[in-house]
Amino acid sequence: VKTSLDASIESWLDLTQKVQQQKESLTSQLKLWEEISASTQEFEKWFSGPVSELRAEVSNFKDSGRVKSKLELFQDDLVTHEKQFETLKKNVSALESMCGRESSEVQNTLDHISSELSKARKLST
Repeated sequence: VKTSLDASIESWLDLTQKVQQQKESLTSQLKLWEEISASTQEFEKWFSGPVSELRAEVSNFKDSGRVKSKLELFQDDLVTHEKQFETLKKNVSALESMCGRESSEVQNTLDHISSELSKARKLST
């Protein structure tokens, strides 16, 4: 009976450890998903705000000083967003590694952001 009880306790401890590891993994995955979501929302906000505004300024080129000033600020923002994109890609890679699979939806979002950043780079030159 003692041997059986010891085996049951050991099995229970192993199971408890595995559950704890899974919980930690899921918590990490959730944190990465939240960071990815916040980052993609920030990109969409930037694309619809400052990027669109600069396109409009360039299209209606009336005040060269104003356009130059906005362009300089935009170029600084672009550098920041390019760094943020690299961080986003690392987070996606880490999440995919944890999950053991890729998400086509996430990859499509990364492709979209990459394309929009490319357009923003062209706009800034």
